[in-house]
Amino acid sequence: MSGKISLDLTKNSFDPFRIGGLLDIDILGTNLNTVFFTVLFYLLSIFLIIKMSKYNVIDLKRSLYIFSLHTIISTFFIVALMTLIVNDIDSYFQIGLIFPNDGFEEFFPFTTWGILTIAQIYRAFFYYLNLDFLSINIFFGCIGSFILIFYDKLLLNNIDIKNSKKNIYSLIFLFLVFFPSLSVWSGFLGKEVVTLLILIFAAFIIIKIEKKSQVVLYLIPLISLLAIIRPHFAFFFILSFSIYLILKLVKNNFSRICIILFFFILSLYIGQIIIGGSIEQDIFGLLDSFFEAGATQRRYSAGEVRYYAEWGNAHISKNIFVLYFSFLFSPIVNFETARNIALSAENTVLALIMMALIFNTDFKKLYRNDESKFFLLFFVISTFVMSLFTYQIGIYWRQKWLFLPYFFIGMSLIQKTKYFDAKK
Repeated sequence: MSGKISLDLTKNSFDPFRIGGLLDIDILGTNLNTVFFTVLFYLLSIFLIIKMSKYNVIDLKRSLYIFSLHTIISTFFIVALMTLIVNDIDSYFQIGLIFPNDGFEEFFPFTTWGILTIAQIYRAFFYYLNLDFLSINIFFGCIGSFILIFYDKLLLNNIDIKNSKKNIYSLIFLFLVFFPSLSVWSGFLGKEVVTLLILIFAAFIIIKIEKKSQVVLYLIPLISLLAIIRPHFAFFFILSFSIYLILKLVKNNFSRICIILFFFILSLYIGQIIIGGSIEQDIFGLLDSFFEAGATQRRYSAGEVRYYAEWGNAHISKNIFVLYFSFLFSPIVNFETARNIALSAENTVLALIMMALIFNTDFKKLYRNDESKFFLLFFVISTFVMSLFTYQIGIYWRQKWLFLPYFFIGMSLIQKTKYFDAKK
């Protein structure tokens, strides 16, 4: 590891979004420091798992299973990113190291604050803690393991899995955390691992803390951080959480409907500001602008896809149901590459599990459980909007796994308990 960047680059000759790949092999991680820090991070993670299991915070055996699988998958993916794939994380790394401290923020609009945040995290770890590219990602991969461990704990606590291991619906929740894609997108330093960390932490706050004023107080710094990383995610969260508070605090059904309708209309105006559209329109004009903005973004994404020759001249559907299905389950039958074969198998399992949990919904529980409504509402709003603004297998793959944990958390709260009773 060089510890010092001496590349002769100018802002006009270096485009981190197009070039891909690491420009200086010394900052990749090529000496004993990398080995030392990697072993240190893994041993420290195992020590924390053992320590927390002694206090019954987590289950030792299951946590070690999750940590082991996550480590194998995330390490493999990091190596693939460094050696085979043009990607975002090397760009974040180089922005943080090469661009000057002062002034380069002006080249990035509001919607790319997340890039600046991740880039500055890289910069701090590299210059102040002497960690290289590989070590930094290994460290955040270990953090991702704990995200999955506590996500798993939340799911199993919601359904009381210990009393229901003989039922197929309860067995589903035992395997949800082992989807390979969850390990991939929580396995290195990027906006994904920070987003998942915030969302899982927020889920614990909403479920475990009863006093709503405290919930709001604890969520403010989390969602503020989310707004820096992914402003549109923070927007989805605030809208869903506002409706959740209305359901909790307003008892009159007519008043609920009126207030929720007002929030939806207000969200359209705020959404127009986020996507840079005009707000000087009536409600129908806003809806037209919203769908047109989505179509424009899809055409742009399709152009990038053709640039990288991933999908060729694929037809862009205008059917919102086709777009939504594609976002959640594409590719589902695709044998063109090894990646698409693996994703097709995973998406098939995902579709079957989602349908099984939906069919096993206890609607009386859904009516009573406002927390479940929040998680499911966030999932539906977020995935619907993102399905209109995305068009690429890689983007589908990355984005949907940031939302799916909230679907499974929401469904874990409203499953039919009579089927969980093994004795009956």
